[in-house]
Amino acid sequence: MILALALLQPASAQSLEVGPYTSSNVCPGPGWIHVGDSVCNSSQIRLSDSNSNPGAAHLPQTFVLGPDTSFHMRFRADLNSASNGYTTSYPEGLTAVLHTGSTSQIGFGSWGLGYDGAFASSIAVELDAYDSGTDDPASNHIGFDEDGETRPSVATTSATVRGTSYAWVDYDGANDTLRIYASTSSGKPQNPSITRTNLDLFAKFGTQPVRVAFTGEGSADGSWIEEFYLVVGEDADGDGRIADVQDDCDIDPTFPASDPDNDGFAGLCDLCPTDASLTNDDTDGDGIGDACDLCPSVPDPDQVDTDGDGIGDLCDACPVTGDADGDDVCDDVDQCPGVPDVDLDGDLVVDCLDTCPGVADPTNADGDADGIGDACDNCVSTPNPLQLDGDGDGFGDLCDVCPAHVDPGQADQDADTIGDACDNCIDVANSGQADTDGDGVGNACDTCTDVSDPDGDGFDNCTDVCPTVFDPLQEDQDADGVGDACDTCPSLPGSPFDTDGDGFGDSCDLCPSIAESLQVDRDSDGVGDACDTCPDQPGSPPDSDLDGYGNTCDVCPTIADDQTDSDGDLIGDACDNCVGPGSSPDSDGDGFGDSCDLCPSVPDDQTDSDDDQIGDACDFCFGDGGESDIDGDGIGDLCDNCLLVATTDLTDSDGDGFGDACDQCPGEDDLADGDGDGLLGCHDPCPLDTDNDSDNDGICFDQDVCPGADDTLDSDGDNIPDCDPLDACPNEAPDDVDGDGLCAVDDNCPFINNAGQEDADLDEVGDACDHCPDDFDPAQLDSDGDGVGDACDPCPLDPADQTDADGDGVGDGCDNCPDTPNEDQADTDGDGEGDACEPDPIDTGFDTDPDTDTDTPLDTDLDEGRERARTGCNCDSAGTPFGAVGALAGLVLLVRRRGC
Repeated sequence: MILALALLQPASAQSLEVGPYTSSNVCPGPGWIHVGDSVCNSSQIRLSDSNSNPGAAHLPQTFVLGPDTSFHMRFRADLNSASNGYTTSYPEGLTAVLHTGSTSQIGFGSWGLGYDGAFASSIAVELDAYDSGTDDPASNHIGFDEDGETRPSVATTSATVRGTSYAWVDYDGANDTLRIYASTSSGKPQNPSITRTNLDLFAKFGTQPVRVAFTGEGSADGSWIEEFYLVVGEDADGDGRIADVQDDCDIDPTFPASDPDNDGFAGLCDLCPTDASLTNDDTDGDGIGDACDLCPSVPDPDQVDTDGDGIGDLCDACPVTGDADGDDVCDDVDQCPGVPDVDLDGDLVVDCLDTCPGVADPTNADGDADGIGDACDNCVSTPNPLQLDGDGDGFGDLCDVCPAHVDPGQADQDADTIGDACDNCIDVANSGQADTDGDGVGNACDTCTDVSDPDGDGFDNCTDVCPTVFDPLQEDQDADGVGDACDTCPSLPGSPFDTDGDGFGDSCDLCPSIAESLQVDRDSDGVGDACDTCPDQPGSPPDSDLDGYGNTCDVCPTIADDQTDSDGDLIGDACDNCVGPGSSPDSDGDGFGDSCDLCPSVPDDQTDSDDDQIGDACDFCFGDGGESDIDGDGIGDLCDNCLLVATTDLTDSDGDGFGDACDQCPGEDDLADGDGDGLLGCHDPCPLDTDNDSDNDGICFDQDVCPGADDTLDSDGDNIPDCDPLDACPNEAPDDVDGDGLCAVDDNCPFINNAGQEDADLDEVGDACDHCPDDFDPAQLDSDGDGVGDACDPCPLDPADQTDADGDGVGDGCDNCPDTPNEDQADTDGDGEGDACEPDPIDTGFDTDPDTDTDTPLDTDLDEGRERARTGCNCDSAGTPFGAVGALAGLVLLVRRRGC
């Protein structure tokens, strides 16, 4: 028995659960892929046919192993011929395989149960029920096979192979250990039959997709799979389950996790642990499942419900007074409390007050006061609150002239209150509608009221089509007024003569000269079978051999016979030299007609060793049904993998069905067409791109960032193609550094996120990065580098202090009068002290004759110059004027200022 697990998914570890499938649904089950002679037989899988030809069934789902991925598989196999209706020998066995190959690589071999020599990178579990000889020395055994080699390890047992066998295959990915269990009962044994250690399947298969398959050989009874289950994956929450897909909650470390509401969602996975939910959905993502969320569409983790109406305040239109009828109109202002305030007809009258809620009627009129508005009342002038209208013609029963007849016109010609549609005398007033003879015509206008019935068939003499013949059916096919029961030719008007006296008139008798009461005419040719030489074919042809069968329908028209035709080829056995489908010529003269001759052009004894309906004398390919050999190499075309190259070497290294001698794409599948574009194997420049790089940018569609555009264009050189939506500014790099949706060239603060682009001073520098956001300053000068622009810096050359004690707009650090407002900073004498705070702003305080002659005895050193500069006066510290002119200078100073 071959069990093949195939990983054909993306290259990342996956979880997978398939089944469990039992004998009632294992096939078609998950949609097995059958090759060779494998078929679904009822609800089970049969892997080989009655001639022992092998087949394989592949699971369509695949998975990818991670370094520590584990899996568990179990199945039940039937290798007992009698259980499936056969009584011959046991089948040879089955194999279960994990592999990374294609579905065409197993199930065709004649040894190793369809696995031996199939391909590398595979493992298999073998249930062998038959000793095949030297190639199969261990009869009736369980085996572990690897890479196409059978029986590297074998456990011989007679109790767990023949008959019904149960098998379990457990792989521990963390410890690289495979264990195989087998039993004749459904209980899993305590000890494995085979344990294989140091088996690193991740190292063997890598990230290739792995496929599961069963294959095998049978005897006349075949090999069967009757149960199947597979689970693959990790154990994220560490609760001991082999895979998360098998876990009742893969984020809850307890197992089994509790499920008080029995909804199938357990433990930490149940968003509504006390309210059963079919889906466990949380539409608004607030951690409260929809089944118990007071506001399922609005995030509401607090679940406050002030009015207790089961609707959370965050989504309740009336969180305090409530909305009992759910019409979004609070109960305190609701026109119809308890009933939704809707106006379906749009007439501005709510439905609960509307006498015609489905018909627009702003007046809401009800003339007959029966509660049904005139706009929809089927009896406007007659009260009829029930609006009964038995015939459905739009007129209520209480005012309908024909309440039991559809009568939209309500016509009543004779004005007797009975409408024409139901009046048995339309033109004669008869409100009583008396009809003595019950013929549907009222007595008031009936020309025949005789109700006598002498033949007792229930029809009076006025209406009986056969008054003297009991005829309860009253059939008259030809409508000639004579009933079929007394009409000699009921299908033609009139009653013609009946020559043969069989009750059918000559004009309609299928055999007028032969009495035939059944009138059978199988070929519908107008000639009854009683007188038709070919009753199953139109016409009545001659009968040359006088056997009672006309020539056109006689299977042997020249030989009188009983019309036996065993092969159903319309040539009777009496004149058929090939009792088998087809005609009878015998081209090779061997006594077998061409249509059943296994070699119609070669005289032979009809030997057919491979049972392919081609005789050995003309079969070029024993075992495969071949019959021609185009390249003349002695290998028939149907089994020759190089049809046009003469070679007896059938080696096919890449397994694609093309021999190495003629393989155009050696090393890969010549017929592979992953994108379905008709270009195969190595001839497809883009094997996953059906358009084959339709935009001609050298990049195939499956890797093309911009299908339909040139990915190589990158105008701004930012390594993002211009056509990529990720390149917000294809002509500028960087694109949008601050992420506010604006390209740098259009952003008034390209390095600061400011989607609003606010610019209060209109200097084209955004407020978010403007050194002076309230002062027009496009140059953004900041001479002292203190982050405050010169346009609004009280001390543009002093970064240390922005204090302005006197509020004159000049900071204290550079104000020549820090305590006296002097916005103009005037300093007439240039001594560093502003005029606004200097006692004598005009006097420079410097001697014009600084110690250059002898007439200034007091100016003996540089201190007097410093003093003048410090005090702004021409005196020493004692108040004495400096120099030879000190007296005069002192007098002048006393006049001009207060003195020193």
